[in-house]
Amino acid sequence: MRKKTKINIALATASAGLLLSSTGIGTSTPINVLAQTNTVSSQANSKVIALENGDFENPRIGSNHSILEQQSVPGWNTTASDEKIELQRNGFPGTTAFSGTQWAELNAYTNSALYQDVATTPGIKVRWQAAHKGRIGTDTAVVEFGAPNGVMVQQSEMKDGNSSWGVYKGEYIIPEGQTTTRFQFRAVSTANGNISVGNYLDDIQFGTQSILQVTGSFSTNSIEVNQDVDYNVHVTNEGGMAAANNKITVKLPTHLTYTPGTLSTENVVASTEKYDSSTQELTFEVKTLIRDATADIKIPLKGASVASFVTPNTSATYNDQNFDDDTYSATGTNEDSLTITPGTPANWSDWSPTKIYVAGDIVKYNNKYYTAKWWTLGDNPNESAVWQIMNEWIEEWHPLKGYNGGEKVLYEGKIYQAKWWIQGEQPGKSAIWLLVQ
Repeated sequence: MRKKTKINIALATASAGLLLSSTGIGTSTPINVLAQTNTVSSQANSKVIALENGDFENPRIGSNHSILEQQSVPGWNTTASDEKIELQRNGFPGTTAFSGTQWAELNAYTNSALYQDVATTPGIKVRWQAAHKGRIGTDTAVVEFGAPNGVMVQQSEMKDGNSSWGVYKGEYIIPEGQTTTRFQFRAVSTANGNISVGNYLDDIQFGTQSILQVTGSFSTNSIEVNQDVDYNVHVTNEGGMAAANNKITVKLPTHLTYTPGTLSTENVVASTEKYDSSTQELTFEVKTLIRDATADIKIPLKGASVASFVTPNTSATYNDQNFDDDTYSATGTNEDSLTITPGTPANWSDWSPTKIYVAGDIVKYNNKYYTAKWWTLGDNPNESAVWQIMNEWIEEWHPLKGYNGGEKVLYEGKIYQAKWWIQGEQPGKSAIWLLVQ
């Protein structure tokens, strides 16, 4: 099965930050391109298939063009008898790379094919794309797939002038028995008639779907109420295709607060940030991530209330670059959780049954802090309404511990209060436990 289309993209110079479709994109009539509607699908479980060095950034050349031995260009081979591959870079007259700073000219000295042999699994669907551009006018090349040393089947003809890059894409089902697939480019014609001059190639992909792995971690495992903590989101593309339109959603628990506009990044630029304070949901986008690329985002938070095992819910939606008909989803995992403890109040003293206290006095009793509402003497802080508990600390339920009526415990993220003395009976399953929060 083969599906293909061409997208003409006006050349733009990439900045260090995130580009959000700032270039003009005009799509020619698509040929049978994935007619299904947008859906959110689960992560792929098949073995990842991917090209190596598809944007020709390796090795970095020292001049604006260089003729190299094929063994010096990772991943790529040529059918040329001299085994030469030509790379060019920004600064070569009339051209700027479509991706990164370098690209390949299809033939160095002789008419030949440029290819990669990729280990593949029969029956698996792969997607491919390639950017193509003429050198001094209109150049033509073809994309071909097949088993090495077997019959190569044409997938697409690429025909472009030298004013803009054309992007070609399609799908391919690996045929039965084809455990290695050759992904090949072959020149057909050039503007000046010399088959070895022209047909620029860049940003070549051939692989299974993009797969984002999203993890979250805290800068520390414990803070006090009103203290700061960073929640670090790490996103990696472990799939075969580049991941685009990467929207990250972080749902914060009520025990943490966020100040809009304060997130920062180390190796990408985040954009289109939105924060809904009523739902405490933060969303933002990160740029297209090629295979093995990562994005690290730091989200500054503040402890709002006492809690144990605090973890945000993080997720992502995305699609393969230039294939926006399928939308994938990824559920984030947390490497740790956060405990928020009561802050230690100033000017406190251990409660004494023989001492007089007035409104505003702070005492510590059974590892909890209480504030006196009015004058009091001999009133137990755990029993009298004269005492107001401060930043109550709620411990995890333990099956071997006994709890008095009124005591609260934390169990599976929920807070329960004992109606009377209880031991060994699980919160949520015993009527003695009252669900508080």
